[in-house]
Amino acid sequence: MIFKSTITRTTKFIFGFILLILSITSFFAFDPENLAASAIPFIINSMAVVLLFWILLKTEYKITDQTLFCTCGPIKKEINIKEITKISHHSGTIVPVLLKLSLNSEGIIINYGKLNELYISPENQDLFLLKLKEINPDFIIIAPPTNV
Repeated sequence: MIFKSTITRTTKFIFGFILLILSITSFFAFDPENLAASAIPFIINSMAVVLLFWILLKTEYKITDQTLFCTCGPIKKEINIKEITKISHHSGTIVPVLLKLSLNSEGIIINYGKLNELYISPENQDLFLLKLKEINPDFIIIAPPTNV
C-alpha cells in the first residue's frame, strides 16, 4: 500500500519561491549573442527545477509484506518493519532526527534497529500505523501530548 506525504502550504510557498528565483536568474542570464554561455545557468536551473518537482511528486511511503520503502525524490530508504521498536508523533519546525523524508512539520518519528531514526509524514497516519501494526505488533506508539 502506498501513502503520499502530506504537504504544508509553507512547503508549497518555499518551493514556489525557489522556482520563481530560478526562473528570474535564467531570464537574466540569457544572452542572445552568446547562447553557449546562457546555456550553463539554464541547464543548472532546469536540473534544480526537475529535482524540486521530483521531490514534490515522489515523496511517498510504501508498505509491502516485510518492508517499508520511503522515497523523497532521489533519496530512498528501506526499513525492515520487524525492526521497528517505537513510533512517536512529532509536531514542530525542528525535528530531532537526521533523516527526514517528509514535506510537513507534523509527522511521525520511526525508531528502528539499535539507534536508527526516520521522520516521515504519511497523509493517513492512522491507516499507516494500522498497516505497520498488522506486520509488527511489537513496537510501541507514543501518542502526541494532549492539551487540557
